[in-house]
Amino acid sequence: AQSAITNHWFSQLRGFKPTASEAKNAIYLGAFTSIADDLMDGQNITFEALLAQKKTDTSDAVLFAYLYDKLQASFIGNPQFESYFVKAHEAQNESLKQLCKTKLTTDQLKLISYNKGGFYTLLYRMVLSNKPVPNEEEAIYTLGAIMQLLNDLFDIHKDYHNKSQTLVTSTADLAFVKSQLEELEHKFISLYQNLDYPNCLLYTSPSPR
Repeated sequence: AQSAITNHWFSQLRGFKPTASEAKNAIYLGAFTSIADDLMDGQNITFEALLAQKKTDTSDAVLFAYLYDKLQASFIGNPQFESYFVKAHEAQNESLKQLCKTKLTTDQLKLISYNKGGFYTLLYRMVLSNKPVPNEEEAIYTLGAIMQLLNDLFDIHKDYHNKSQTLVTSTADLAFVKSQLEELEHKFISLYQNLDYPNCLLYTSPSPR
């Protein structure tokens, strides 16, 4: 469902629907990233350690290996997808620090959170074959940071009981979180309104009454 939604967003920008191949690859990516995220967090291991388990015969390893191989075959020769695939899983590795007892600073948590949301959203964008226009990648990164911060708000109960450090659980300051969301939102809208996509209906603020 998430893959279909993000495909719809980004294909609306370019002015035509995802191709059958793009839609299929997005499904593989959606399944793969969810499984990788759960396995890494559940076992508290890096992406590289998870890759090393590919050859085992557990059900998790078999499914992970199948989807990983599908993605590698689908995106061979796509340097932008390959680049953000690496960056997204590096960000996921860094997010494991949120489960450690060592206290993270607010700046560290912002970087971890924003990179995870930003690079994964960019990875989903690179399923589409059309190359990003200038400033599109920065806009998508900012959108991803917003979504990750919202995710942390929704997960506050779970994260608190799991002792996972996020901007929400660490600061316990909803006014601060609100200010971060507003800052990101204003930045995203400004970037989005100036993208060079003549075929799309870009968002404009409603006129004051």
